[in-house]
Amino acid sequence: MATHIYRPAYATGLWRLSHDGFIPEGVTVPTFATPRPNLNVTTKFGPVEYRQIPKNAFFGYTRQNGALVAKPEKAILDFLWFQNVEWNKVELARWRFQDAFRQIDRTRLVGYAAKWGDPRLIR
Repeated sequence: MATHIYRPAYATGLWRLSHDGFIPEGVTVPTFATPRPNLNVTTKFGPVEYRQIPKNAFFGYTRQNGALVAKPEKAILDFLWFQNVEWNKVELARWRFQDAFRQIDRTRLVGYAAKWGDPRLIR
């Protein structure tokens, strides 16, 4: 439903990583990427957070059960973009990425970072 409230938008970030088992914490506020300005919305199902990404970074998602959701590799990049952190071992340890993280397609991750074009994400 949230992908239809503030279009275009797709589910991503920490919420998506939690949903897929990449981190142990449960995340209750879904995060959506959009090229539009940030927006927080309260629905009858709870809060929804929309976070702005550059227009050229609006890719890397698929349709699941009628909703647009980030592929895991894109969810990682979106999350790091939202947090404004560097991609390094210290940051990975901080967020306690789980065994499922080993299933990441590294070629896709590197390709998405290159397509995004942000030097911080490429590093």
